[in-house]
Amino acid sequence: MSELQILTVNIGAKCSDGIALIADRKYTNIILGKKNFDSKVFGDIAHFLTLFTGQYKAFDIFRKYVVGDMMINQNDNDIAKHYTFNNIIPKFADLVKKFNESIDKLGPKFELLTALHQYKQSGLYYINTKGESEKVTDYKAIGSGGKTADIFCETLQHNEITMKDFIK
Repeated sequence: MSELQILTVNIGAKCSDGIALIADRKYTNIILGKKNFDSKVFGDIAHFLTLFTGQYKAFDIFRKYVVGDMMINQNDNDIAKHYTFNNIIPKFADLVKKFNESIDKLGPKFELLTALHQYKQSGLYYINTKGESEKVTDYKAIGSGGKTADIFCETLQHNEITMKDFIK
């Protein structure tokens, strides 16, 4: 028998009463065969939650860079440097692309699921390792267990199911 694959998964879903985010807590280092457990959900920016899969160290530097960049540019007269509800996804996508290109030969890249919360304008977005973003209209599962999660999630009526029922 072949060895079982190490599965990790994060799932985001648009539900009838909001956006549900589900993340496992397993970090794996395939090279060293180690497992660690910690949160994969980050809320460094108000009204903006981020889940990730992939290279933790690169993602951690990415998070710190974004927060620092926001602080440095918040009072800049050049409005294009500000992070706003309308431009945060394109800015994140561009940065994901740049960060992943910089670690191209060092190991696995990272990808994101992000939820923006602003009342009726709330949205769920996916940013792949190439920095391409898309608005998620039902659900998205990322990580090595994504295809397994699809078996359970693809038949659900996402805009009709509540967040509580989706999580079950």
